[in-house]
Amino acid sequence: MFCFKCGSKLPEGSVFCFSCGAKLPTIENGNSVSEEQEEASMDIGYEDELTEFVSDEDDDYEDDYDDEDDYDDDRIIPRSVFKADRNVLKEWIEERADDVDYFTLPDTVKKIHREAFWNFQALESFVVPDSVTEIGGSAFSDCTNLESFELPDSLTEISSSAFARCKSLKNIDIPYSVNKIGNYAFSSCESLVNIDIPDSVTEIGKMAFAMCKSLEDINIPDGITVIGDNMFSFCTSLEDIEIPDSVTKIDEKAFWHCDSLESVEIPDSVTMIGELAFACCQSLEYIRIPDSVKKIGKGAFIDCVNLDDEVRRELRRRFGKSIFNI
Repeated sequence: MFCFKCGSKLPEGSVFCFSCGAKLPTIENGNSVSEEQEEASMDIGYEDELTEFVSDEDDDYEDDYDDEDDYDDDRIIPRSVFKADRNVLKEWIEERADDVDYFTLPDTVKKIHREAFWNFQALESFVVPDSVTEIGGSAFSDCTNLESFELPDSLTEISSSAFARCKSLKNIDIPYSVNKIGNYAFSSCESLVNIDIPDSVTEIGKMAFAMCKSLEDINIPDGITVIGDNMFSFCTSLEDIEIPDSVTKIDEKAFWHCDSLESVEIPDSVTMIGELAFACCQSLEYIRIPDSVKKIGKGAFIDCVNLDDEVRRELRRRFGKSIFNI
């Protein structure tokens, strides 16, 4: 059995082409199979898995696009691909990996589930429709050639490791609709130079921007209360950071090995600074610690070799020598 559209060889009884997504004419006892029968034949026991891949939450895939000509461009993923085995989408993509470097999802997709495009090396850019509200864990992680990605205004959450190790990603704008950025979301995005986080974001997970070695500029939104573990660790190009008055705690290793950071103003809202929070910030010359800070963890300023002597003496007097040692 062969696809009438692209010529791909298919298993007998197939109702759609795994390669191009085209619907195939089906005959039963001399009559065309009804749409209901076709839908039933496509239900091959993967419904639960499909919801863990890429899906419309309302399971609303009734055939709005009967004309497969809408999907003549190989870079547009036809919605029929989402109706069956969770592996079908990856197979569909992998067959185009040598020729296609960007894709467009249909505007019926509401959530891109975890690992949907994980480790897809050919991908350089991606178009996400405004229907998408959530990008799941590791959805685009290890897409090492991904350079540009436009997030839709409908997006509310960027989950853990969503873009981790996307080493070619240089810039990304987070829309005002987003309220949460998960753990490791952009970790090891080594080419990321700047990122603008809107005030709508009230939660940023640990290591969200760790090891973004090219990151020079980033703003922390006013709604953030905790700068989490390793949030900016090894951001070796980060020269300046403005901490908003909403922050009450700076967790351990938050700015560890921010080698280019020269000056920091801690706001009066902060009461605690964790262990190794600014350790190995070798360019750090000045830091203001307000009276509101009651505790600083061990080694918070270890190996800050250029810290002003007067600042160092004052910090040792207030918090003891342990903040400069392990």
